Amino acid sequence: MLASGVNNTYVPEMTGARSLYVIDDRVDWRAGITGALWGPFIALTTIGEVSMTSAETMVENVTGALAPHERLAALRVVDHGWRDGLELGDDLVTETSFDRLAPVLSALRGHFACGGFVHFMGCHVALKPRLMHRFARLWNVPVYGGTGATNGYKMNCGDWVEVRPCGRRAKATGWPRPGQ
Repeated sequence: MLASGVNNTYVPEMTGARSLYVIDDRVDWRAGITGALWGPFIALTTIGEVSMTSAETMVENVTGALAPHERLAALRVVDHGWRDGLELGDDLVTETSFDRLAPVLSALRGHFACGGFVHFMGCHVALKPRLMHRFARLWNVPVYGGTGATNGYKMNCGDWVEVRPCGRRAKATGWPRPGQ
C-alpha cells in the first residue's frame, strides 16, 4: 500500500473497477538529481503497478493489466511534468504533439468505470489546463494534475486541479479518490 493510502486493488464502491498506477520506472537523469530516481522509488513502494516507456507501452500495459470487463476507477500516471506538458515514457506530450499521440492514447477511452478518472502525478501538469482538457475529452473522464512540484505521496506545492471533458475546471480539489 502506498503512503497515500491507495493501492492497485479492487474498488468496492465501483463494481468491477480498480485503481491502477502506470509508472515510468526508469532512472531519468534529465530530471536532475532530485527527480532522477522519482519513478523507480514510486515503483518500489507501489503494489501491482504497470510500467511504461512510451505512450504506446502505457496503453498496452494498462489494457493488458485489466481483466475482461474490468474498468479503471482511477488511472494514476507517474512520470515527469513541466510547464509545457508531460512525459509518457520517452514521449513528450505538449499541445503540439498531442494530435500525433492521440490515436494511440484513444485506445484507453472505453476502459474507465462510470465515475473513473485520470490523475497525472508529474510536476506542473495543471499549468496547461488546455492540454488536460484534451486528455479529458479524449478519454471522456475527468483529469487531475498539480500546479506545483508533486510526488506520489500527495505532496503538491500548488493546487490539485480537475478538468472535466466539458471543459469545466475546479481548483484546490485535493488528492482525487475513486468514488468521491
